This record gives sequence, C-alpha cells and structure tokens, in this order.
Amino acid sequence: MAVVFLPATSGPLPRLRSTAPALSAPSVAAFFKEMWNRNGYGMVATHLIREFPLFGVGLGAFHLVVPDYHFMLAHTVIPPDNAQNWYRHQLVEGGLVGSIGWMLWVATFAWFVLSARAPASTRFPAMVVKGRSSRSRSSPSSGCRRRTSPSP
Repeated sequence: MAVVFLPATSGPLPRLRSTAPALSAPSVAAFFKEMWNRNGYGMVATHLIREFPLFGVGLGAFHLVVPDYHFMLAHTVIPPDNAQNWYRHQLVEGGLVGSIGWMLWVATFAWFVLSARAPASTRFPAMVVKGRSSRSRSSPSSGCRRRTSPSP
C-alpha cells in the first residue's frame, strides 16, 4: 500500500503562501493593508463603525448590508460574510452602547491575566484548591498516628 501526499490547493496554508509578503517595503505594506481590509469586509466594517458609532447596524445585520456597502465603496460585489475579526464585527453590529458588556469583560480578563500576582498572604492556597491540606494527608508525618496506651 502506498501513501501519496498531494499539495493542498485550499485551506489555511495555501492562503498564507499566497498572501505572504516578499521582503520589500511595498510588499510588506500591501500585506498589512490586506490583513486590515480582509478582501473588503474590513473596509466595509470600518466604514460602518464610522457611520453608526453609537448603536451599530443592528445584531445580525452586517451580513445583510455588507454587499451593498461594498458596492457603494468599491464598485464591486462581494458575498455576505462576517467582518473577518470578531471584535470589529461585534462593534459594527452593536455599536459602542451594545459593546459595553463584552468590552468590560475583555478589559477585566486582560487585567486579570496581565496583573502582578497578589502577595502570598492574600492568595487562596493552592492546596485548598486541590482539596488537600497538611492535616488531611494520610501519611505518617501528618499527625494521624495510632495512639498506643501503656500496658498494665
């Protein structure tokens, strides 16, 4: 039995190869511009954020308006799709008012991850989290020795 490996014609690796920049300033600049615009979806999302900053276009509406706005901006048609960036997509659909909740969650989570560790005196002991403590171990050194009484 022989195993034949064929080069992939679709998927993330061929797309990465086709968009990877050459080692020149114009190529790198074009690469970053395309990564921001994302085949026109990012361009439309950025335009819609500027046009509807407070309340957005409405939940689920980006898919409906992206073909029309892309035609208005670039004079070409693209199929309905998302904004190619979760944060940008949420901001387009919900605006600043509708995005307050997830923005606070992201900021709180980032603070939690990036903040310094608390002093040892205020940290919740890891042994308690694991369900163990020094007194509940069943080892001879834990103080759970059998008492023997002196013989009469």
